[in-house]
Amino acid sequence: RSDFAGLWQIQMSNFVVTSGAMQRVGVCFTFLPILVSCHKQHLRLEPSSELAVSETQHVVDVEEAVAAAHHEYAPGSVLEFVQDRSYLSSNAYARMAAQVVTFPELGIRGHSSSVRHGIGADVPYDGYYEEMVTFPERNPRMTNIMMATIKTWLADLIVQGLSMRNAKSKTFDVPRSLVFAVFGFLYNGLVQWFFYVTILTALCPRAIEFANEPFHMKMHDTTGAMDLAKQVCLDNFVIAVFVYWPTFYVTRELLNGGFRRGLWFSIRNGIPKYIQNMKTDNLVNWSLWLPSDVFIFSCPMFMRLPMGHTVSFVWTMALSYMRGGEAH
Repeated sequence: RSDFAGLWQIQMSNFVVTSGAMQRVGVCFTFLPILVSCHKQHLRLEPSSELAVSETQHVVDVEEAVAAAHHEYAPGSVLEFVQDRSYLSSNAYARMAAQVVTFPELGIRGHSSSVRHGIGADVPYDGYYEEMVTFPERNPRMTNIMMATIKTWLADLIVQGLSMRNAKSKTFDVPRSLVFAVFGFLYNGLVQWFFYVTILTALCPRAIEFANEPFHMKMHDTTGAMDLAKQVCLDNFVIAVFVYWPTFYVTRELLNGGFRRGLWFSIRNGIPKYIQNMKTDNLVNWSLWLPSDVFIFSCPMFMRLPMGHTVSFVWTMALSYMRGGEAH
């Protein structure tokens, strides 16, 4: 390995909104290469992993390591680090990559954080507590399935418990509870991922980038705002009307004896019941989900479905109260 350690170049984009004309000006900053010359017997530099810098995280451990190496082993080297990255958009973070270097002699190693190209992220953690806290961000799909199943079942459980307490019902309805648990797993856990993450982000190309942008950039992102409006409309007027409600009614029929008679029997019985309640069901649905979707589709991508489940918990209790009692 030669004494010539490495060459790093960071390309970044900066969008500035002028106060007078409120115009967006793109400024591309190209920082001078970081050239480190050191003696082989004193210091060995190894590019170990890619590091994406988030809006709030500063890689203090890496910078301290470089500073220590600069002071101890390579005085006079040119080491430049960008301290303030608050003006960068999220897509700029995704495009920007820097090398984390290891200093074996110092016993210091920089920990990497993955580039967030979409939903999940390979977030570093230390210990069981951090592993648990970072699990939703590292495994968004599994988090979604678990939240969907538990949330939907628990919402019905609460409604049934309140009904028993108010003497509206004296027995716990196990088949009804099973309907909501299975519906939460199949539709809210699996099907919704396909629609809300795969389909909507394909139909709305700016969805991921807009969702991950800081709030002040969202206010000036007209293309992203248009994609936000498209997602809200597709969710409420297409997916809810033609997928969500039919799936709920058919699932309810299947778990109330339809398995013995076949899927077609459940469809023939479930769809007419939905058509009968179609107007009321969708009006109630829109009253909650139209405003909620604006917030849900604006939050960072890895939080989209968890935030949706938070609102959906309240909605599922309303659904259980409205239609859960019709399980038989």
